[in-house]
Amino acid sequence: MKVLFKKLLLIVISVCLYFIVGNNLTVEAAETRGLITRISSNIYEENGEIVGVAKNEFTLGFSTVVVNVYLYSSTTNDQSLENWNLEASSQCSDLNMGESLYVKSIGKHGYYYKCYVVFVRDNSQPANVTSDYYYYS
Repeated sequence: MKVLFKKLLLIVISVCLYFIVGNNLTVEAAETRGLITRISSNIYEENGEIVGVAKNEFTLGFSTVVVNVYLYSSTTNDQSLENWNLEASSQCSDLNMGESLYVKSIGKHGYYYKCYVVFVRDNSQPANVTSDYYYYS
């Protein structure tokens, strides 16, 4: 029921925006009118596996959201990902609102993990979000 309500709300908002800005809605017009996407990044441990998650929390309007999610590990908790090792990655060509994309790797004791997400909405500039680190003891 909650998912149905979200989809109906998205349709209503999209139809209203269509009539407000006209049918010539371009990427530039959408950006200037504040159409947005909010992607979250999270990380946790489950049954000995480290799980990285990218979730499309909110997208206003009709948008294609390309999402890449990366799971990194390191023996030290450096701020920069340059010294981290890529453990797993995944891509979705259109992550819809409310959907999640997961990556998993077997946890190594004494390692730090981070989930790094890069997303692009309607061929705009890439944006990224990084989870807090997770220490697997």
